[in-house]
Amino acid sequence: RVLGLPEDWAVKAMLMDGTDVTDSAITVRGNVAVRVVLTDRITEINGTVSPGSAEARDAGRESSEQYVVLFASDSAKWIYPSRYVRSVRTDARGNFSVKGLPGNDRYLAVAVDYLEAGEADDPQFLERMRGRATPLSLNEGERRTIELRPVPR
Repeated sequence: RVLGLPEDWAVKAMLMDGTDVTDSAITVRGNVAVRVVLTDRITEINGTVSPGSAEARDAGRESSEQYVVLFASDSAKWIYPSRYVRSVRTDARGNFSVKGLPGNDRYLAVAVDYLEAGEADDPQFLERMRGRATPLSLNEGERRTIELRPVPR
């Protein structure tokens, strides 16, 4: 991880002796040169979670009660901490925004009415949501807009 980057910059790669170690746990002994490659071509996903059913709308349940989890379709990228997994809460109108997911990859997006602490990073939770999530691809620097319906739990 690189801390203190400006909001519109992200880590693209970390190279140690020419090998990409961006998403790997490494042990450094002695003097090692690591090249950090940054990019200002960050991704952005904006969206809305609409009420899931007529019953939910009639009961007055607002979209602000929703959480959105975006995660890589490749389960090998769910290792904690992962650049490929993000969760956010919607605003009062059901809108959300996520910046900085790595580009050139496939993702899944799911909206749920609650998340337990740490649940969005739990591979078992992500696996349960996989078949119920909305697939999308995201290229470097791409901005996407999606609409989700909440998944009942």
